[in-house]
Amino acid sequence: MEQILERWLEAIGSRRTTRWYIMTVDRDRPSTYVRIVEFPDHEAAMSNSDHPATAAFAAELRAICTHGPVFRYLDVTEYANLDQM
Repeated sequence: MEQILERWLEAIGSRRTTRWYIMTVDRDRPSTYVRIVEFPDHEAAMSNSDHPATAAFAAELRAICTHGPVFRYLDVTEYANLDQM
């Protein structure tokens, strides 16, 4: 997966609209991964999704996944840094 990500980063270059991501693995299902990706806004996310490099990225992921990737469009409704509370 990391090699696929590296190819995507190179292909999308300065057109990348992602800010950061968190990669997780499900402890109860060790072969299930969830990557949460942050965009500055919905428009930036859609621009990223429409880019040909992202289509190639998704196709490569589908090729190595047993159930294919699932993309969800989520809005953050709350954020709390509990270390600062």
